[in-house]
Amino acid sequence: MKNREKRSKRKLFNILVVDDELMIRELLLNILSINEEYQVKTAFDGEDAYGKFCIEEFDLILSDHDMPNVNGIRLIRKAKKIAPGIKTILMTGGDVESFRKEANKLKVNRCVQKPFLVNEILDLVDKTLNE
Repeated sequence: MKNREKRSKRKLFNILVVDDELMIRELLLNILSINEEYQVKTAFDGEDAYGKFCIEEFDLILSDHDMPNVNGIRLIRKAKKIAPGIKTILMTGGDVESFRKEANKLKVNRCVQKPFLVNEILDLVDKTLNE
């Protein structure tokens, strides 16, 4: 009985994974969903993500930077107008330094370079959610 009570009292974290590459979205969905404390939703670009963000509460946005329509920086800027305390991790296959100044201004929690190791991204998500 006590184990069941402990499980029900655990915080569930709502995570929104945003990437225009299907393979990356599915990889992140699969590896993050292993953790029972994570509820993971995906979006295929910043516009799709913003639509989901407007109707559902998220604890973390894990977003690619380089996407068509609305890039990661623009998505985070729009999301922080609604939820200033939202935690964010920005991923890129390009040069992190090219947008670091803007990311710092928006208080992006972490930036990660693609390709990344599975354990690296799991560690970053855990640290970001629990700080």
